[in-house]
Amino acid sequence: MAKKLLSCLFIACVALMSCTSGMPEDSNTPVSSPSEGSFFLNVTAGTGGSIAAGAAQFISGTYLEGAEIGLPSLRSDPESRFVFDKWVVYSSDFAVLRTIDQMNAVFIMPPYDVTVVATFKELSDLFNLTIIVDEARGYFAEGTASLISGDYYKGTTIKLPTAYPYSGFVFAKWVAYSSDHNVLWNTYIQDAELIMPPRDLILIAEFEGESIWTPPVTSLYY
Repeated sequence: MAKKLLSCLFIACVALMSCTSGMPEDSNTPVSSPSEGSFFLNVTAGTGGSIAAGAAQFISGTYLEGAEIGLPSLRSDPESRFVFDKWVVYSSDFAVLRTIDQMNAVFIMPPYDVTVVATFKELSDLFNLTIIVDEARGYFAEGTASLISGDYYKGTTIKLPTAYPYSGFVFAKWVAYSSDHNVLWNTYIQDAELIMPPRDLILIAEFEGESIWTPPVTSLYY
């Protein structure tokens, strides 16, 4: 009787193990043990930024083909003026397979091992423009200066705001100053366009008093 009971228990355990091993794993999470049809994903970040603490280790792992993996959040280095550029997907022999421009993208696991690297670019071509008017003699339309002032890429064409003089004054010129307040150049064109140079810039609209023409004094002889 005891032998028959043990035999039945053994058969039941074997059947349970067989059913369990046949259950599919969640394809969107790393599989617990690599098997045929699963492939390795390595997620990392390049120079200029980083992946949220622990996220890379949590996401990196072995996935089934077709798994949908949300790429992790990134942090750029503000001290170096880096911003996210793109994700680059490499094969196991470091050949570039594709790029992904969206930061918070969903990656579809291919049928081979890959490394996905977050790349960053330095904003070395981004410079600040500050627009100022001589408020004692003239003005800009409300909000214009604050709308135009800001960061621009080198070579960007910027339409300067119209500088309106108060009564008794006329527009004189735009004067460009460096960030350390040295005069760089000036232009007498009132509605000018600026091509952003590779440096921070301060532009001041200046005015001068109106010239009143008077006829020359002539001597009259009788």
